[in-house]
Amino acid sequence: MGLTITDQKRIVKNIHSRGMTLNGWARSRGFSVDTVKNAVYRAWGIGAVGPVTTEIIAQMRKEDLV
Repeated sequence: MGLTITDQKRIVKNIHSRGMTLNGWARSRGFSVDTVKNAVYRAWGIGAVGPVTTEIIAQMRKEDLV
């Protein structure tokens, strides 16, 4: 299950409010920075998503970023 545009905006705001950048969050979790950016800033994270993006979104949901 993918994200909505509202979710994408909320993720960035929540990561920044915790004192991290999107790059820092991705690297510290072992994800590719480019893939995380594609999921959060582009349409790759909306609607039906692939297995890696699903993993990224699951981690974000686990950390209450969405």
